[in-house]
Amino acid sequence: MNKCKKILMLLLLSFSTLWANIQPGYYEVTALKLNIRNAPDAQSTVLGHVSKDENVHVYKSFDNWAYIGIGWVSGKYLTPLRQTNTAHYSMNASGHTSINQSESMTMEKRIAWSIFIVVLFIYFIFLVLGVSGKIVFYYNGTDLFISLLPWALMLVTLLLMSVYSQDTNIQNIENLTQIQEVIGIIGGLSITLFAIVTIYLSVKYNKSIIMGIPIGIFKLLSALLGVLVLFGQIATMKDKNTNRNQFIFAMLIFGWVVWLSKKLINGKNVYIARGWEV
Repeated sequence: MNKCKKILMLLLLSFSTLWANIQPGYYEVTALKLNIRNAPDAQSTVLGHVSKDENVHVYKSFDNWAYIGIGWVSGKYLTPLRQTNTAHYSMNASGHTSINQSESMTMEKRIAWSIFIVVLFIYFIFLVLGVSGKIVFYYNGTDLFISLLPWALMLVTLLLMSVYSQDTNIQNIENLTQIQEVIGIIGGLSITLFAIVTIYLSVKYNKSIIMGIPIGIFKLLSALLGVLVLFGQIATMKDKNTNRNQFIFAMLIFGWVVWLSKKLINGKNVYIARGWEV
């Protein structure tokens, strides 16, 4: 009987210790000034402090002490927060809260997506204006060809650099050979030159710097998207594993890109509509 009592007491002590121990998660500080120490001990060195109502992230605990990333704090002065209402915080060396890396990455993704949506919206507006003949998108076939040249030169440059590569990873700049460096410099200058020429022609054909520069940029973007879509759909059509529906869809996309490119070659129509000399 005594053995049973001892076992029962040990179990109760174990469960009480587990229950009293702080679980990982987010907590709010209840003390006016809570010291951060280098060890789970009240006599250990103080590294900094956190103030009342600040949020901390507990990673682990020991004997009612909580580890918050840079040190230990007493669990007596922490109250748990709901996960849904908790901002992601961590402690810096001075003991003040700061948004952690995952929250920062989330913010960066939101900003990136916002920029992408705005650029896509502006690009769509320029496409509509081009198709409807309100602006000169591609004056003629030569203008379209020049807009494609930067991307073609980029592809040729990367291919030539890979041919003369001693390392399969040509992104490793430190391992580039002299020939690769020369190819990269010539290719980069050529790409920049034709990109500038594309923007210059947009300014010239639209007779406006304000409209010509953004149109030129979106001409380059449109050429890149067109090349990517065309190559992607050609690869799909040639793939032996492509089923009938996928093949038809690829044909439709291919045809749409060709049609859109022809519609965007609108220089003479815009000039005639505006009474400009062709």
